[in-house]
Amino acid sequence: MRSIARLSTQSTRPASSNARTSLRSRLDGGPRNVPPTLPAAPGPDERIRVGFVSGFFYQHTVWKRLTKGWRQRFQVFGYHTGSETDEQTGVAASLCERFVKGPLILDRWRDTILDDAPHVLIYPDIGLDMTSVQLAAQRLAPTQCVSWGHPETTGFPTIDYFLSSD
Repeated sequence: MRSIARLSTQSTRPASSNARTSLRSRLDGGPRNVPPTLPAAPGPDERIRVGFVSGFFYQHTVWKRLTKGWRQRFQVFGYHTGSETDEQTGVAASLCERFVKGPLILDRWRDTILDDAPHVLIYPDIGLDMTSVQLAAQRLAPTQCVSWGHPETTGFPTIDYFLSSD
């Protein structure tokens, strides 16, 4: 039979080991895993804030859901988590109220998105870009959607809807 040691608030590890443990807990979702305060529903005269998180804001099909008609109805934000750019990246940026180009570390992406307080986040390509996978696994907006990048379930409880062409 195994015995269970009593847990103590005092650690017997050396300080450097505690620092590594603290960093590891932070990287593994420690203190940053506290649910953020999400924006309330938009008011009647407020445009809905919609953010697109993708590593493919360049000559690629996934970003093309950003059409000019969106800006009249929505406040559009683009979060380009990838590093590849071309002339189409500029076109995508021009269709957004704000466009943030990476690469950034995960905490910076998280803080940037939370500061913009989107009502809806759309991840058109979960599975094609690791940063978008890590961000989609967090609840950064009241409503989060996935689209055609990988047309199967993400398995994430943080994804509310699948957007299709039907």
